[in-house]
Amino acid sequence: ALGCAYAMHILIAGRCARDFVELERQLVRVARPVALSGLTTIFGFLAMATVRISAIRELATYGAVGVLWITLASLTLAPAILTLWPLKPESRSIDAWIRERCSGFLVALVARHRAAIVLGWVIALLAVSVGLWRLEVSTDIIRWFPPSTEVRSDYETIKRRLAGITPVNVMIEATKGASVTRPDALAAIGALSTALDELPQIGKAISVADPIRQVHRVFSRDPAAELPSDGGVIEQYLLLLEGVDYMRDLVSPDRSVANILLRMNDNSSSEIVALGDWVRDWWRTAELGDFEVTTTGIMYEFGRAEEQIAYGQIQGLLLAFSAIGLVLLAVLRRPLLALVALIPNVVPVAMAFGSMGLLGIPLDAATVCMGSLALGIAVDDTVHVATGYRDERGVGLPPLAAIGACLSRVLPALVLTTVCISAGFAVLGLSEFLLIRNLGIVTALLVALCLLADVTLLPALLLKVDSRDPSR
Repeated sequence: ALGCAYAMHILIAGRCARDFVELERQLVRVARPVALSGLTTIFGFLAMATVRISAIRELATYGAVGVLWITLASLTLAPAILTLWPLKPESRSIDAWIRERCSGFLVALVARHRAAIVLGWVIALLAVSVGLWRLEVSTDIIRWFPPSTEVRSDYETIKRRLAGITPVNVMIEATKGASVTRPDALAAIGALSTALDELPQIGKAISVADPIRQVHRVFSRDPAAELPSDGGVIEQYLLLLEGVDYMRDLVSPDRSVANILLRMNDNSSSEIVALGDWVRDWWRTAELGDFEVTTTGIMYEFGRAEEQIAYGQIQGLLLAFSAIGLVLLAVLRRPLLALVALIPNVVPVAMAFGSMGLLGIPLDAATVCMGSLALGIAVDDTVHVATGYRDERGVGLPPLAAIGACLSRVLPALVLTTVCISAGFAVLGLSEFLLIRNLGIVTALLVALCLLADVTLLPALLLKVDSRDPSR
């Protein structure tokens, strides 16, 4: 998709040329924004490499390398082919229609209603900005599978028939030679297990205190008896329970470690990680300095990894904004224009995340990649519009005429490249795997929304601030 997009700019420029000299001039003119587009897209991919997950880093690294080769091919191979087989200008082509009809319409729209355009985007952003505060970061990979699939169906069946489905362990370790079966420690473990069992997200909690309590009630003939307060009695009960297989899962033979087995009803990473914080806070109130509590288990560690991916991608998105902002500043050499050029990319991404918050869709380890990826791709249009506007202003055209000349030159390529990229990502919408389908559809829509912002909001902002820029 990106290769077609970059080559499209070269092809459109080549179609505008009537001879070799004009072809060279057009290609030189378009080469710089294509190179900058590739550079910003590489930054978008590399922003994902900040996550300490090898699979994500490899995706980001190979994606950046791929874009680098695509950019080099677009700047060398495509022009070389055009010099061997030049394109003939056609007045009835779709790019000519976009240049003649659409660019004129957009210029007239921006000239007459620039304030309304800016206000409309502001209102749209404010309408969904509430969702940004409601947006939650949480990953539940089961929801990536459609309800009709066997994996999702079996998961729901187990969850419905059993007491919880997600296994998590709470490990209590004794320090300084203490024993987890010491009466006060055993009472704290039992109380923690009971408190966990009462949480709505916990289907079942089992600790070493449970079988000891059961045996004690039998021997004391008191169905309401609690844990024994005599350490010797506790050891006698544990001796009786040695033949029970699962006892080794609850307490180590040397009594240095006890384990509370949990089965959670919720598979979301935020709920799993939050449980670890809850356990740590609860144990702190027990005031047992000889013991340390740790929440662990494969699902807990997997949940922590998912949270790291999601929050790492948020950090990467901020880095991508910063890096792309610096690129725009280096190109435009005017801080105010660079800031204005960044806005049409920030607004659509913020609107996408805000809409997710309003719809109650969490930001997970997959959808969070959408921001960096879409930003790196969609900023290409911004680069072409901003550099084109700067070039037209550089030859002395007034702001409105510069916008008209810029859009007339770059709009056909922008529209056709957006179609290519959106179509490429939209194909992923055919996948039955919800992760891939949602990523493809949302990214396709976001890239199209960024184009709309680049041909309406960006020109309106450029016209509004250009006369006020003190560096001009």
